Parts: sequence; C-alpha cells; structure tokens
Amino acid sequence: QDIQDEHILKGVFRTLCIPEKLKESLFPGAPQSVLKDLPKTVREVLQWKELHIDLDKIVVNATEVLENSKKRGAEQGDIMDQQTEDALIPHIALEALAKGIIEAVRALNRRVTAAKAKASQSVALTPPASAPPVQEMAQLAPSAVSSLLASPQGWAVQNDFMGEEWVPLLRSDIQRFVESEKMSAATPVCEHSAARMAWVHPDEALKERYPALAELLQQLHQLPFELNRASPPIPRLFCDSP
Repeated sequence: QDIQDEHILKGVFRTLCIPEKLKESLFPGAPQSVLKDLPKTVREVLQWKELHIDLDKIVVNATEVLENSKKRGAEQGDIMDQQTEDALIPHIALEALAKGIIEAVRALNRRVTAAKAKASQSVALTPPASAPPVQEMAQLAPSAVSSLLASPQGWAVQNDFMGEEWVPLLRSDIQRFVESEKMSAATPVCEHSAARMAWVHPDEALKERYPALAELLQQLHQLPFELNRASPPIPRLFCDSP
C-alpha cells in the first residue's frame, strides 16, 4: 500500500490530472476562444473522437520501461519481487498513457495545422490559370517596394503580408518548433531578455511538421527575386537568399 501511495499519481499523468497543467501541456498558446471547445480533463481527452491514441504503442512502451527497470535492478543484484512489480505496473502504465496522450494531441495538432495551412494556401495563394508563376507574383505593395529601395536604412514595412488567417497557424508552428527543435543562444535585443535562434530551410521535413512556417519561409525566399524585378537598373541588387 505504501508503494502504491508513493507511485500511482505522480509524474506526467498527475500533471494532466490538474486542469491548468493539462491545458499547458496539451494546448500551449491556444487562445481562450479555442480552449473553451477543447477537452478540459483526462476523461474528456480520452473521449475526444478526433484523437487517435495508439494503445498498442503505449502497452509496448510500458512493458519496455518495466522490463528495463527489472533488468537494471538485476544487474545490481536487486531482484524485483512480485509485490513491487504489481505496485509499479499501474504507475508505469499511467505514465505511458500520459505520454501517449501528449503525443497523440501533438499529432492531431500537426494534422489540423497542415489542413488549415493547405486550405488557406489554396484560397490565398493559388493563382488563376492566366496568372504568372508564383515566383513572378507580387507579394509586396508598391509603396513598400518604393520605401525599401529609397530608404537609406534598407528596410520597409509590409502590412498583412500573408493575411490574418495565417497568424494563429504560424504562432502554433513557432511555439511547437521552439519546444521541440534544437536552437542556439543569440544576442538579446534588449537587456534582461533571453534570445534563441535556429537556421531553418523550407524543405520537405519542415513542410511536413510545420506547414505554416514552411509556407512563410517559401514566400520570404521569393522576395529577393521580386525586389530584383522591381529595380531593373541594378539587376543584382539583392542576393538569392533573404
């Protein structure tokens, strides 16, 4: 009983049992307007029809954790008795379930993000048959181009570059990227702040995991070509990469 009291509700599963912690773990950065329609308890998550939880994988992971624990103990001469094993199994199973839930929610989020990005792309970016190729389409307003070419500072402001519908998609992708990908320390822009950076390219791997971010980078990579076309007297004013 003491072993059970010590282990059953600890770790990741216990975190998910706290509504505020569940929200932070499963839906980081989600606005309140979206959170109100999302599951608020572990029970509601398990009853979420859109969510696919790989129970077979969870069982395999839990079994591996238990067997590895027994193996490490045996190597040190500590043979796990049946009572201890019976007490640990629920805790290990719940931890495996909790991690499986987090993985499933993130997978669902990636699918939803990809679907929304694809839908937004088809509406906002697909040109009619008579339109020029994407790399020849204007992404910048004439005023922004004129300001950029005439500015001694070498910068200009382009409002509504991709459209409001892309804002939550990009925010979600960036938050997941920061949480999951390797980043390097960078010089902070102001005192008492931390900064990190990463070199990112719009390749197929990025497109699969972070579709909205990949679309943004693809559009940014087209800007040098557009600016070169906008400044015919200096045909190579800008390099091929933004």
